[in-house]
Amino acid sequence: MEPEDVAPLVVFLASDAARMVSGTSFAATAGDSAHVTA
Repeated sequence: MEPEDVAPLVVFLASDAARMVSGTSFAATAGDSAHVTA
């Protein structure tokens, strides 16, 4: 995983748009989770 993979999430969490976000988790997997099958 490269810094560019998680940068959009970091920018969002540092913005005013995330001011109401609390008690949640984010999967910063660089898209790897899209390849997981159940």
